[in-house]
Amino acid sequence: MSNLILCGPCGYAKNKRNAKRWCTVCEEGLCCVPSHDRVCSDVIPLDKAAENAKCSTALVDLEDTLTKTLQNLQQIINDRAAALEKLYGQKQTIKNTINDTRVRIIQKLDDSEQKILLELDTQHGECKFEVSKLLNRVKNSESDLNFLKELTSQLKLFLSDIRLFLGTRQINEAVFKEVESVRERIKSVQNYEIYLQLHPVVMAFMNEIDQLGKISIKKTTINILFKEAKADRAQMQLPLPEMTSIYNVCLKLKKKFKVKHNRFWMGLSGCNILPNGNLLIANNYGNNALMEHSEDGQHIHDIPCSS
Repeated sequence: MSNLILCGPCGYAKNKRNAKRWCTVCEEGLCCVPSHDRVCSDVIPLDKAAENAKCSTALVDLEDTLTKTLQNLQQIINDRAAALEKLYGQKQTIKNTINDTRVRIIQKLDDSEQKILLELDTQHGECKFEVSKLLNRVKNSESDLNFLKELTSQLKLFLSDIRLFLGTRQINEAVFKEVESVRERIKSVQNYEIYLQLHPVVMAFMNEIDQLGKISIKKTTINILFKEAKADRAQMQLPLPEMTSIYNVCLKLKKKFKVKHNRFWMGLSGCNILPNGNLLIANNYGNNALMEHSEDGQHIHDIPCSS
């Protein structure tokens, strides 16, 4: 950090000159070049402005500003860290919701699968029963006709013509009945076709839904409180730390002025500086009044007091 203070007005003109004086109003250093310095009303030597700088309110205010600012920054850091933690928690919640939804969907599909497979077995069994019923009857007819065919061959080999003639008539009657029975059964034969028709929601889920949901962001504006510290206070001196007694205070005369005198004898016993800079002087004798004077000693008015 530099130990030099540059002239403010010269700096505005891009000239670097060391300051030798200090303006308590502008809070800037001034050099000794009249053409570069502004006309300032309260200019003091730079070394005097720096007197007791370690005990000045400006230093106290600077330290307070740094402390408060660091506290504010820590508060902002904590707030943003909490915001990040909250975002992470929201992310985990969404991931858990997605996972739970997936498990529920799989469970729902498993249940639906079991139900439709059970229905498939039932429908297939009913169709199989109807088809098998005709199939078994036709097979029985086939077996009976094969038996009659074999019987006819045997009769042809071993019976006489008369007996063969009579046997043929009986076999013809049996064959006729079996053929008529088969014809009757196949007049209206049912064919069955089993197929699957998926639920429209399932079709939409597969064809139209490309993800489980939509991730949205809701923005809210907040105002983080930034505590202001005292700043830009004039360079005022604080009491020196080593002064522990009023007897160590050394008074310095800055200005004299005459108090308005009237016909009564005056006894000035006290003086106080008002917030507006005026002086309030106590007169214990004569008219028993508080006399108010301006900073330059001009009498303003008297405030009567009881004796």
